[in-house]
Amino acid sequence: MSDAALGTGGSAAVISLPIRLREELGSEVQVHAAIRTAAHAGADAADEVRSPSTLIAKMAPQTAIAVGDLAPIAVDCSQLHFFDPETGTSLRR
Repeated sequence: MSDAALGTGGSAAVISLPIRLREELGSEVQVHAAIRTAAHAGADAADEVRSPSTLIAKMAPQTAIAVGDLAPIAVDCSQLHFFDPETGTSLRR
């Protein structure tokens, strides 16, 4: 995943997600975004960013994405991995 505003670098899909937390980690920035409305129903912000309905993405340090933004996130679908929730087996062919 990357900040679509910095360029997608190919045929990535772009989704817009509300940003709830930004963590500056030196060589990267991690952004936490809600992926369902239920992700942020609680009163405690700390609980909100630990929700199973929160997506965490590593971004380049040049990203301008900030807390409160509805940010365009580029997703390289060829890099997605899915697993069977019951067995843990990879669903990739």
